[in-house]
Amino acid sequence: MSGRPRSHGAAWAALVAEAETAKEAAVARVPALAVASIAAIGWATVDLDRAATEFDRVLGEAGSWAPRERDSLIGAAARVRRPAVEGGPELLLLEPDTEGSLAAQLARHDEGLAVIYLATPPGTDIERAGPTGIGPLGPARRLLDGPTAGPEIVLVGTVTPMLRVGSIVIRVDDIERQAAFWQAALGYVRRPGGDADFVLLRPADGVGPNISLDEHHSNGALPPRIHLDLYTEDQAGEVARLIGLGATEVHWDKRPADADYVILADPEGNRFCVVDITL
Repeated sequence: MSGRPRSHGAAWAALVAEAETAKEAAVARVPALAVASIAAIGWATVDLDRAATEFDRVLGEAGSWAPRERDSLIGAAARVRRPAVEGGPELLLLEPDTEGSLAAQLARHDEGLAVIYLATPPGTDIERAGPTGIGPLGPARRLLDGPTAGPEIVLVGTVTPMLRVGSIVIRVDDIERQAAFWQAALGYVRRPGGDADFVLLRPADGVGPNISLDEHHSNGALPPRIHLDLYTEDQAGEVARLIGLGATEVHWDKRPADADYVILADPEGNRFCVVDITL
């Protein structure tokens, strides 16, 4: 399946079947991949917006396309469709943003299936895999010695990062006021115990980094060197809610008129952005 996606639901079934065929070819070269599952299908395009519109038409309903971490292995910006197609892998649109392997592939072939992201169980030893990079599904490696034509095979779930973001620390003056704000803002819960001048807030479901509040005065630089980007599909509603909790909107004369973010500051002036992921 290449070029523009075909009409209606048969197009998705054909794309999944083509991905399964590519996986079978990879298993023939590396039998250990027999236990892998297709986590995502990457569709190469030169225009993310156009491709998203076409897939929405093909799949019969408008989806919400959200940006994903760029694929450093193949050199591409990525978007994922939400909701995902029921019962199938994720659908990723990939547009080259460097002179990487995806750009080379599009120079030789039409738009179409370009990457199969295979997830393997923890501990699976995969030979002929390249160095670790970062892709839309997290740390990943490319399968080496792949076919000269056809989709790339990228392995996810086979890399255990040595480091991860555990907590983001914010210096504060009034730790109780700041704790109340950030708990309400993010739906985080306070870890029991701790010191009087240090509070750790963690996600209620345990997923995501913690926010730690350190009660030591510091003079922050403006604009800040580091800030939080908070993602939402209801930017206007969340901005209004956060302002009701004590945040203030920060007006910046260099902010583009079509920016996907709104700048806010918490009750002590620590700035953060509320980002609309539907744009």
